[in-house]
Amino acid sequence: MQPRRWPLRGWLQLEMPVTETAPRLVLLFCGHMIDSPGRSDPRFSADFEGSAARRVGEELARQGAGQHDLAVCGGAGGGDLLFAEACVERGVPLEIWIPFEEEAFLAVSVDPSGAGWRERFHRVTAHPGVSVCSAMEPADGPLRSDAFERNNDRMLERSLAWGAGRLRFLALWDGLRGDGAGGTAAMVAAARRWTEAIRIIDPRALTAS
Repeated sequence: MQPRRWPLRGWLQLEMPVTETAPRLVLLFCGHMIDSPGRSDPRFSADFEGSAARRVGEELARQGAGQHDLAVCGGAGGGDLLFAEACVERGVPLEIWIPFEEEAFLAVSVDPSGAGWRERFHRVTAHPGVSVCSAMEPADGPLRSDAFERNNDRMLERSLAWGAGRLRFLALWDGLRGDGAGGTAAMVAAARRWTEAIRIIDPRALTAS
C-alpha cells in the first residue's frame, strides 16, 4: 500500500503514514526566540518567560494534551523550548525539528537566547518521549538561506500527515512580520491555510514574571 500524497510546496509532498497509530491530536507549535541582548526592536523579553510558560501550559491543558497525542515544534531558545518542556511535563510524545546539524543549530538558534538554554535543549532532547528530527542540511557547507523555511514546512507536513482535522496550532507571536523567511509569521500564515484551530499567545500581552 502506497502512502497518499498531497502537494504542500514545490519541494515537498505530504505523506500519510501507514504504519503508525494515529494520535488523538497533533499539537504544532511555533514561536519567537527570547530576545538576544541589545535587540533593537524588543519582541519576547526574557522577563516574560515565566508568563509565557504558564500560558503555554494552560493551552495544553485546555486541549487535554497527553500520551495519546503528538506534539511537534522546533528547538530554538524561547517559545519552542518552553512548549517542549510543557509537553515533557504532561507526558506528550514530542518531535523536535531542527533545520541542520545540531551544533550549528545550537549556535544560531539557542545560544543567542542566553545562558542556560543550551542545557535546557539537551535536557529536553534526552527525555525518552522526545525525538529529534532534522532536515539534515550538510554540516560542512554553507547554510541554506531557506533552511528554516524548509524546516517549518517539514513540521507542517508531519503535523498534517493524519489529516487537518487532528491539527491544533499554537503560536507565540506578536502579530508582526518576522526577521526573515521561515519565521513565526510565515508559519502562522501557512497553518491558516489548513486549519481554524489556531491559538495565538501575544508576547506583548504577557506580564513580567
